[in-house]
Amino acid sequence: MVKITALTNEATPVAADLVAIVDNVAVTPVTKKATLANVLAVYDAQSATMTNKTLTSPILTTPALGTPSAGVLTSCTGTASGLTAGNVTTNANLTGDVTSSGNATTIGADKVLLSMVAPAAKTEVIAIALGDESTVLAAASTTVPVVTYHMPYGFTLTNVKVGLTIAGTGAALATFDVHEAGTTVLSTKVTVDASEKTSGTAATQPVISAPALAVDSLIEIFVDLVDTDNVAAGAKLYLIGYQT
Repeated sequence: MVKITALTNEATPVAADLVAIVDNVAVTPVTKKATLANVLAVYDAQSATMTNKTLTSPILTTPALGTPSAGVLTSCTGTASGLTAGNVTTNANLTGDVTSSGNATTIGADKVLLSMVAPAAKTEVIAIALGDESTVLAAASTTVPVVTYHMPYGFTLTNVKVGLTIAGTGAALATFDVHEAGTTVLSTKVTVDASEKTSGTAATQPVISAPALAVDSLIEIFVDLVDTDNVAAGAKLYLIGYQT
C-alpha cells in the first residue's frame, strides 16, 4: 500500500504517471490511484453528449451528422445527390454537379434547368404593335398577315390578348388571329367588344388550341375582322406564356 501525503500538479503528464482519484462521496474520503493511461482508456471508451459547446476547428472522422437544423455551406465542394427539383436553387457558392433524383438530370455548377422553374415564375409577354396609335386597323384579311416574325425561342402559349388605343364600335367586333407555320393556334379567336379597349373584358375569351410555339417558327398576326364603323386603332397583340 502506498500512502499519498501530498498531491501536486504535473505540467506535462505522461501515460505512465500515477494520478490520484479522490472519492469525496464516502463519509471518509478515500484516495485511490491509477495510471494516466488507465484513465485515458476509460475516457476514450465513453461517448459524450455536448450541448451549447463551441469547438474551434475540430476535425471529425467519418461523423454521422444526422439532420442539422441550420448551416452555411459556403466553402463546401463535391457532389450533392438526392436533391429534388423543388429545392435546387442557383448559388454562386454551389460547386460540382447537382443531381436531381426527381428527374435524373445532372446540372452543372451554378445552374438550374428552366424546366425546374414553375411556369408562374417565368411567365413573360411578347408584345406586337399592329400599327401606330391613331391609324385605323388594316383591312380585314384571313390570308394576308399584318405582322410576321420568327420565334426567338421555344414558347408555351398560355393566353393571347389585344389592347386598343381607340375602341371600336358597332355589332362587328375587331377580331384577331395568330398563326404558327401557316396554321392558327386559336380555336376561338381574340375579340375586343364594342366601346372597349381590351380583349381582357370581352364576353368571349380566346381558346388556345396549339400552345407549343417552336423556336424559329414563323408567326403571323391577322386582323380577321374590323369593327363595324372601322374606328378601332392602336392595336397591340400580346403573346403570354413562358420559354421552354
